[in-house]
Amino acid sequence: MKKLTRFPGLRQNLESDLKGDTSGHFRRLMVARDESMVTDQQKAAADAQTLYNAEEKIWGTDESVFNVILCQRNYAQLELVFQEYKRISGHDLEEGIKSEFSGNIQEGLLSVVHSIKNKHAFFAKRLHKSMKGLGTHDRDLIRLVVTRCEIDMGDIKKEYKANHKESLADAIKEPLDNTCRYIMDRTANPFTLKSCPNDPTVFPTKFFLSTEDAHRLKKATNGSGTDKETIIQVLTNRSNSQRLEIKSQFEKLFTDDLLEQLKKHLSGDFRNLIEALLTPLPQLYAQELNRAVKGLGTDEKVLIEILCTLSNSEIRAAKHAYHKLYHKQLVDDIKDDTSGNFKSLLELLVSCTRDEYATVDVEEAQSDAQALYEAGEKRWGTDASFFNQILVRRSRGQLALIFEEYEKLTGHSMEKAIKGEFCGDIEDGLLAIVESVKNKAAFFAKRLYKSMKGMGTDDRTLIRIVVTRCEIDMAEIKWEYEANYSKTLANAIKVDDTSGDYRKCLLALIGEARRVVPLMIKKNIWQLLQRLALEKEWRSLEEPEPKTESMLLNEPEPKVELRLSKEPNPTTEHALLNESKPKVELRLMKEPEPKTDKELKEKLLQRLALEKEWRSSEGAEPKAEQALLNESKPKVELMLTKEPEPTTEQECLGKPEFKQEQAEDIENFKKALEDRDHQNIINLLTKRSGMERLKFKEYVEYSYATDSINKSMRKSADSAESCDNDGS
Repeated sequence: MKKLTRFPGLRQNLESDLKGDTSGHFRRLMVARDESMVTDQQKAAADAQTLYNAEEKIWGTDESVFNVILCQRNYAQLELVFQEYKRISGHDLEEGIKSEFSGNIQEGLLSVVHSIKNKHAFFAKRLHKSMKGLGTHDRDLIRLVVTRCEIDMGDIKKEYKANHKESLADAIKEPLDNTCRYIMDRTANPFTLKSCPNDPTVFPTKFFLSTEDAHRLKKATNGSGTDKETIIQVLTNRSNSQRLEIKSQFEKLFTDDLLEQLKKHLSGDFRNLIEALLTPLPQLYAQELNRAVKGLGTDEKVLIEILCTLSNSEIRAAKHAYHKLYHKQLVDDIKDDTSGNFKSLLELLVSCTRDEYATVDVEEAQSDAQALYEAGEKRWGTDASFFNQILVRRSRGQLALIFEEYEKLTGHSMEKAIKGEFCGDIEDGLLAIVESVKNKAAFFAKRLYKSMKGMGTDDRTLIRIVVTRCEIDMAEIKWEYEANYSKTLANAIKVDDTSGDYRKCLLALIGEARRVVPLMIKKNIWQLLQRLALEKEWRSLEEPEPKTESMLLNEPEPKVELRLSKEPNPTTEHALLNESKPKVELRLMKEPEPKTDKELKEKLLQRLALEKEWRSSEGAEPKAEQALLNESKPKVELMLTKEPEPTTEQECLGKPEFKQEQAEDIENFKKALEDRDHQNIINLLTKRSGMERLKFKEYVEYSYATDSINKSMRKSADSAESCDNDGS
């Protein structure tokens, strides 16, 4: 164990704290270990004999011998010691420790032996103990999962299943809440840092230039024909925020609305799909909700799908967009078009009263489950208002626990109880809440299946779900679709009523389209082929046999001394991003020494002539030849220049260097904290390794500090302005 120095936030030293909180041989157990991998068979035999003598041959036990050997020898050496001990004594060292020690010192020595023999089994045993019996030792569980998830969690899972006859994922259950269980499941997976279960199928483009995309779309809509392939390629490979930026840039460059321009050249469902892609999500939800309530009749399924699955912040954004678009309140339109218990359910959902904290309470879940049973199946008639209150106000993690407790209490699922007690729209609404809490991806897979089932296709539903979920969890929805309906979502779209560009665009959004090589990669390949052709032609002139392509590719490029020259204008995204000022490479070139007196004299005369010419051009008095000869070469002094001191508060903070693609994650994380969006917080943190999380923490702290400075500066400016106004 390495001695730890003080941390900035701690005032104590680890060694002093251990001495203060432990005693006896257990305190002496915490010493430094030899970490080399050198082994010595004879020394191992001697140590094993010493341990045996300290245990068996004397009255009592010499604990200090065990402490010194087990805690100072390296791991490879101790493995030899354990083998020699078993040969000498006829039993394992663990048996000797159990018979001779007790209490903390016994546990400490056994931990050393177990971790050396099989570290994965040791941690699996610790995980099992943390979840064994009543309650869970959450600190132990969190510590073990977080510290080992980037090292050997895959091997620990195998040992856990082999030794305890169940998988670690199955063991991570009660009394963990849904969110905590979700984190543990993700972190216990050795591949979680590379992919998460809620994988999207549309990702933000890293090398993104809205100006170039706007020009490409303008070119695609110019002329008699329309380049629909380009439209699909650009819009399906950009996130919603990037598409909106392209739309804004298009209007600045060409003083024309991109959406209106595309509507003129497109038609049918393909036009509706492109329109949805170029619409902000809150506005898209508002339009769908308005379409569900306007005119004769009401599309209750759309109201249920949107309001029962969105978070509080998403519903608030949709309400704000609804009022901005239609100049009336969403709740008023819902009241006018619905009635009864279903109207009460939707009113509660629109009021955004759901508790979104991640904490859960087992006793409260048991109480709610009992109350739901008494309000429904146990009595004559059903208290629908009580079901509405519980299912709308409780957090999703708490609801998952309530459903489990209800099943334990009654012997059947909550869905069966709702189907037996309700009917019509209120039944569909309550079932939607239960299904989305248990498995949101399966709920949307079911909606997609129903939209394409039978004669005809509900294209509005198909477009809405694909567009709104492609950046969230479409990969998981695809998996649930195939698991539940025995065919892939891509095949369902292909064999359905979709066709042409509409089908291509849908497949691209769910990640099933044939990947197109980007334009800049095509150009790079073409330049490489041109270079190979020229290289072959040149070598055929210089050598009898030209080299092969593989030899040319593996051959290092010839070094060229660069002088200050203007580079050609970049034409690709990659070139524009990497464009910088022209570089000048200065090399210390050693001139060849003159070999003869004649060469020396010519070199001297050349220098004299150049010196005279320079002095005459500068207006200086020409020096005599002897003075020029005696003059030394000009010296170049390299000075370590001091960087200017920061002049503003923002510079004093020390801006961390982070890539452009981190900015969007930082803003999403800050928004998730404000909205208490725990799912987004989990996704942003668990997809990073430990070092990446620390760097991300630095970025977020800097961003908050910058916001605070800007806010204070604005406040100062406002106060100064108010003072001026008062004076005037």
